[in-house]
Amino acid sequence: SLYGKAGCFRLCPYGCEYRTLSGAMMKDIPTLQFVWKQISKAINACRRGYELISLKYIQQAINDSDTVLATKLVKEYNIV
Repeated sequence: SLYGKAGCFRLCPYGCEYRTLSGAMMKDIPTLQFVWKQISKAINACRRGYELISLKYIQQAINDSDTVLATKLVKEYNIV
């Protein structure tokens, strides 16, 4: 019941299954560059010990396709 939700995985006899980024990020070069930049920012923030956004809100935005919450998080945390 959790498979496919953000941050969840499923153990299987052959290994584990987990949610990955959609192939939509490959639709064009600007989108791919944006995704790469955001991933790099997140990794660098973790390395510097930056306090990240609560996973609760990120998971809610992803799992519920909550664009209002996602937009609020982007603005509040200067993600873009």
